[in-house]
Amino acid sequence: MSSVLVELSQQLKDRLTLLDIGASGGVYEPFRKVLSFSHLVEVDMDSRDFHTNENTPQTTRVYKAIVDDDIIENVKVFLTKSPHCSSTLLPDKSKLGNFPYTDLFEIQKEIEVPATSLNRLAQQHKLTFNWIKLDTQGTELRIIQHMNKDLFENVICCDVEISLYAHYHGSDTFSEFHKFMTENGFLISDIVGIQSRIRLRKRDVDSLEKMGISASSFKKWPTSPEIRYIKNVSFDQSIEDLNQFLKIWIVSFATGNYPYCYYLSQKLKESNLGGVRMSETLERISMEALKPEVPSSLGLLKQKVKRKLISLLDKI
Repeated sequence: MSSVLVELSQQLKDRLTLLDIGASGGVYEPFRKVLSFSHLVEVDMDSRDFHTNENTPQTTRVYKAIVDDDIIENVKVFLTKSPHCSSTLLPDKSKLGNFPYTDLFEIQKEIEVPATSLNRLAQQHKLTFNWIKLDTQGTELRIIQHMNKDLFENVICCDVEISLYAHYHGSDTFSEFHKFMTENGFLISDIVGIQSRIRLRKRDVDSLEKMGISASSFKKWPTSPEIRYIKNVSFDQSIEDLNQFLKIWIVSFATGNYPYCYYLSQKLKESNLGGVRMSETLERISMEALKPEVPSSLGLLKQKVKRKLISLLDKI
């Protein structure tokens, strides 16, 4: 399928731009399918796990904090025990104390780091941002809200990790973020993942462990969902920008949203934009992706054995 995406990318007027805000830990895995024909911008304010040993094409790395201000040059950052929990916001101990991972948010140091906004970042590097991954520990909404209109209109996909329990003082909330995105033409296409934790204090977990009761099987509460928003092309909406439309299709295909890809191919056919060949190509690729995989001979054998076992169990 990657060859399909590479071939279609040649129809674009420009490269896709991928923006990873909170890029500690290496290349964001969902970006990999489009990485070869994209410009990747990685941003993080905590340098401890902000590195890569990969030779990724067209990569810009920025050691700065992203803020919702086009003027300030530096901002205070709370470096926590885990590099993935550092924030410009102060961790909220009253909320964190309810879960056993409080130690990850222990402040190791307070430092000042260079700061920029998405507007300044785009202007400096002469880029727009198409697919954004946003993980800034409590400031996700204010950052994306601060994008100027022209810059925001180029966003076609946003992957956001946002806490349900406001781990930081003054944290943006999921409900506010969702409201903003849906009001601006985006819909949830995937729940990429859900971080979950036991609703117990750490000292309670430790006490249970000492009594021989393992916490590994305890029921967990969702704490931070990872949600993907994709720009919605409504059934009654006309297509005006073919380049932007193709980017939506490519990202939708790369993220496995094949029914939506088929729907988009039909929209393109109805619009008479891009020519018959383009819409038929997108339609064919979408249909091929939607066809169920034919099981291998070993897979068919396993299914047969499974059905036989079920029939035997039914007779017991």
